[in-house]
Amino acid sequence: MFISVVLLAICLFQVRTLWKDFGHQDLTAAKRADELVLKAELEFSQGHDAPAITLLSAALLADPDNDQALDAYRNRLRAKFDAGLKEHDWDLCELQVAAYDAVVRSALRGAVSAEDVQSIIQRQDEVARWENEAAQKQSEIIAHELDTLEKEVSSASRNQLELLNKRLRLISPDNLSDALRDRLTALALVIVEMEQKSLRLELQVEFDGLEKSAKKEDLATSKLHELRIQGEYLNGKIVEAKLQGSDLTAEQAACQGLLAQLERRIQVLSIRQMQTIADADAKKAIAEARSILELIDKDTSIKTGHARGRKLAEAEIGLNQIDRLCSTACQIEANQLLEEIRRRAIAQRTQQTRDYNLWAIKMLEESIGDYAKAKGWFNDDEEAFKKVLGEKVGRIDPQLLHPVTYSLFADMFQKFLSELSSSDKVAVTRVVEEMQRRPLSDF
Repeated sequence: MFISVVLLAICLFQVRTLWKDFGHQDLTAAKRADELVLKAELEFSQGHDAPAITLLSAALLADPDNDQALDAYRNRLRAKFDAGLKEHDWDLCELQVAAYDAVVRSALRGAVSAEDVQSIIQRQDEVARWENEAAQKQSEIIAHELDTLEKEVSSASRNQLELLNKRLRLISPDNLSDALRDRLTALALVIVEMEQKSLRLELQVEFDGLEKSAKKEDLATSKLHELRIQGEYLNGKIVEAKLQGSDLTAEQAACQGLLAQLERRIQVLSIRQMQTIADADAKKAIAEARSILELIDKDTSIKTGHARGRKLAEAEIGLNQIDRLCSTACQIEANQLLEEIRRRAIAQRTQQTRDYNLWAIKMLEESIGDYAKAKGWFNDDEEAFKKVLGEKVGRIDPQLLHPVTYSLFADMFQKFLSELSSSDKVAVTRVVEEMQRRPLSDF
């Protein structure tokens, strides 16, 4: 029994000691916090906000439910909160509410009495009032902004609608009431619909102007190219609008049809221009060919058939270079002239050959007379035979002779050879073969 009483007394003594130590520590922390709050107030009074906040934070760490520290911290937060309300900076307001809520929760964890808990609960109510105040103020501002936007959107142009849409996007749907969120969504849809309607109208006006310009007759190629570039730009705008959600399928089809029409007109006009150039070149070639034919007929200095043939070939080359893009009339005229030139060329070639054969017959006729003179009663003049073969018969090109003339040539040549010895036959044949024959171009 005695031992039990002694043990109980020892326990009570230890509890009493622990209670005194705990109370002493609590009083020391509170005192330390008060000192830090005083220092913070001094720093605040001197405009040193950063170190003052640091001191307040230290005071709340030392004594989380210190009323003076909480009041000082709240006052600073409230000042920034009011500034956020004034500037409509809802993020700044939210930061102040979150900071105050954090220190209040920390104080609640450190409260040791019912009075402290009740005081902190009141502060939590204050945090809620701040939140409600910010939300209400934000709702009022947004409601006013929506009222303004709804009034402006009814008569806004497309550029103004874009600006209104940008203003609308600045409004965050977070923390809004259902009514305001519905108004925000409805207004966004109205703006989108009006933008699309305005865009469609603008594109239609631009297309109508382009189509009207394209319907004009006798447009130059440069103007058609300019209209095509405008159409391609318009088509690009339509495609971009479609990618952004606008239903412009009909407008795109009409624009592409107009582009195809412009492309066809450009091609046709280009062909016509090339045909005009080709006609001018063809007429020039035809005139030059006719001039050559007139020159052949009138110029007496062009005596030989070869010279006339070269002139005809020159005219034919010029006509053959005529572009096939030229008109049908030019092509018909050029073909008729080509036929005339070819008929002349054939006739000229025939006449040349005839004149050559007549000359050859003359040479053979002279050779027959020379043969008769060189033929003696007893002795033949073989040197005369050789001379006649070399100077007259040998100058004839047998490839240019008509069959009858060639037969005479062969008989005459054989007749002369028959009068020569074998060695002289070989020598004369070599001389004749190596001899320069008279060309057809001489006639």
